[in-house]
Amino acid sequence: MNKEAILTIAKYGIFALAGFIVLIFLRNKLFNINTVPKELQITYLPAEFKPDINEEEAFMILSNPYRYATEFEDLVKQINLSLLTHVANRMNLNDQQRLSIAEEYAKHHQYLKDLYFDDFVKLQENKNTTQDQWYANQNKDMIDALNEITSKYTCFLTSHVISSVLPNPEGKLLVSGKKVQTPCGLAITEGLRPMMQRLEEAAAIDDFSRSRSMLMEKSEQYIAELATVKITEKKGINKQLFTKLFGFNISSTEIEITALSVMKVGFDLDKRFNIKMNQAQKEIIVELPAPTILSHDVSPRIDKLDIGIIEGLDNIELNENISKLRSAFIESSYTEDVRLMAKEKANETIRNFIAPLLSTLPGDYKVVLAFDESESRNKSTESIDF
Repeated sequence: MNKEAILTIAKYGIFALAGFIVLIFLRNKLFNINTVPKELQITYLPAEFKPDINEEEAFMILSNPYRYATEFEDLVKQINLSLLTHVANRMNLNDQQRLSIAEEYAKHHQYLKDLYFDDFVKLQENKNTTQDQWYANQNKDMIDALNEITSKYTCFLTSHVISSVLPNPEGKLLVSGKKVQTPCGLAITEGLRPMMQRLEEAAAIDDFSRSRSMLMEKSEQYIAELATVKITEKKGINKQLFTKLFGFNISSTEIEITALSVMKVGFDLDKRFNIKMNQAQKEIIVELPAPTILSHDVSPRIDKLDIGIIEGLDNIELNENISKLRSAFIESSYTEDVRLMAKEKANETIRNFIAPLLSTLPGDYKVVLAFDESESRNKSTESIDF
């Protein structure tokens, strides 16, 4: 056989092999399309998860699972069936398949309720042995424990129930649609997490409300001790007094008085003090009165007293001058800068005290101080020459 014949045979052989490969590919493609069972071609539909769980009842049940054992079992069943129902809605399952899901879950409920109960009680007992704090966060701890337990069992339960209801050759489900997820992924990301987040938010807010009186009592002590400004100042007065006889000065008294003033400016919490929550604005509002003088000690001292022939010192006049000193101290010490300084100390004190508690609340809560300026001072003061 000559070289040209060999090349011709080789060329046709390559074409034949390529055609054979294309034929095999098309056959497999057509075969797969025609043999996929219809019941496995699931199209995911959008669906909103709306668990019908009464938050107050849930808190009551979880607070005493032994007393509310029957209700605890019902709560477990309600959570699990709501998650399975959401998966069924997203997968657009028919009525018969939904009925099969409920029947399949009933097979697992008897042992699941015991697992949930035992795990929850154990977590709560461990928490109670290590917890020793004045701030009540019982509800949040309970929801955290419930979240830990449901996260452990939800994926197993959902995958097992759905795979028992739907045909899954070789353990696989062929699904179509946008953002396709596994039944486990749907139950966890679209069901369990949002549900637990709502419960955690409600629990944190309820805990804060129940702890409000204790919070006010503790913060009141901090404010009274730390949110005060102390001003120490020294002033003096020098005056010459005369004694007259028949209209003539016959004696003089020179008096020199110095006084030390110690003034504390802070907040009279008996006038106004309240802590409240604004959920819409995500604020913890602390209401305080305007800063005022809490105490003012003036210690006068007579440094010089030269008395002439007839004593010209009048106790009434002396007391009047000391009163003028006191007014002068108030005028020079109780200033807007000092009041602003007191507000800043109150702001720092309260934030340092309450800030750690904000981490227990949902979202980005912030502390806001509201001062009642309606009681701002509007007093006339006397002036004195020094």
